[in-house]
Amino acid sequence: MSLLDFSVFEDAGPYRSTMEDVTLTCVSLPKHPHLSVFAVFDGHSGSQVAKYVASQFVSIVDDLDKPTDQSALVAAMYQLDKTLIETEDMKGGTCAVFAIIDTQTWSVLIGNIGDSRCCKVKTDGSVETLSEDHTPNMKSERERAIRNGMRILGRFRKEVYCPETDYHILITRALGDKLFKQNKSVPLSEQALICEPEFKSTILHPNEILLLFSDGVVEKLESNEKLVEQMQRHMAEIPDYSTISTLVEKCTLCIKIAAYKSGTTDNHSGIAVTRTTQTSPR
Repeated sequence: MSLLDFSVFEDAGPYRSTMEDVTLTCVSLPKHPHLSVFAVFDGHSGSQVAKYVASQFVSIVDDLDKPTDQSALVAAMYQLDKTLIETEDMKGGTCAVFAIIDTQTWSVLIGNIGDSRCCKVKTDGSVETLSEDHTPNMKSERERAIRNGMRILGRFRKEVYCPETDYHILITRALGDKLFKQNKSVPLSEQALICEPEFKSTILHPNEILLLFSDGVVEKLESNEKLVEQMQRHMAEIPDYSTISTLVEKCTLCIKIAAYKSGTTDNHSGIAVTRTTQTSPR
């Protein structure tokens, strides 16, 4: 019998006085007990939107007739975004990456909005990338922003600039960020910034590790492969007598170490999830 185990880490980082990342874990949805939900919300311009989305996310997903229906999830995210935009005192925005795991079939649906990431570490140590950053470096994302009157600044690390509000942002998808969604002539799905998740699917095999994390983790490491390489190196240095005993606990500790040693200046947080055949403490 396979069991689910997970571990979480959150760190404001050495140069930030506030924490804008929020993590979410739900082992069993109330109406769909065979489904588990894990998510990382990377807030910006404050933590207000990230905290609000995290507080609503489980009930939003659980209320769907089929929580893994991609069309239903997209519609739910746009409805949530509409609420954020129409709430007068709601400031800032958040990226999101989430995983919905069916513990009967071990199929996993990953959705990402923005530049938080998901990848899977296979038992042979190889990495399967399960998300793609939504930034103005992508042609289709950049063109949508330009159609809405935005300017694209920067040569290598491009950013979206709104001349009307004098605001800059490094991503092209997020929940909230109403200042980039003011074009009254187009729907939310065609604004400069949109909240539509991009989906990928995988199967979580025994002892594979699913990682969800904010972009601060790889701010200096850049690639998922480099992160996993550093994580594995630090894991090998943990002594056998360590009180950190489970695979996922070792993963989150070593990701935190890798991010810190790389020189990240951002908030960084993440979740490691595995399917184990051993007795789990959860």
